[in-house]
Amino acid sequence: RVPMPALADSVLSDLSGCVGPCGMVLTGCVIAQFSFREILREKLLYAVTFLRMVGVPLLAYGLGRLLSLPRELLLLVMCFLAMPTGINTVVFPSTIGKDCHLGAGMALLSNPLAVLTIPLLLSLPM
Repeated sequence: RVPMPALADSVLSDLSGCVGPCGMVLTGCVIAQFSFREILREKLLYAVTFLRMVGVPLLAYGLGRLLSLPRELLLLVMCFLAMPTGINTVVFPSTIGKDCHLGAGMALLSNPLAVLTIPLLLSLPM
């Protein structure tokens, strides 16, 4: 092992903090290229977003209750699954030159929708 100079360690540490914001900027740039009307007209977007934001968490909740998972574990699973779609649905396809309309639409729709779904899902009896 070669010791890392303090300056290099500091610079690398600061640069690693830029990964999240750079991903968000890239996502914003990609979403800005699309027409909101065009994205929001896609019916598959609503089905996939509903499945992601409501269907999968409710399925996990039912399985957790059926398996008698501890309350804390069930709450952790629900918190994890109730979160909106991340920016990876836009970042990964766009970095390899693939279409990311659906991912951009999911990111666009799931984040405001999470204001409703997270409290509702977490209010289920654990």
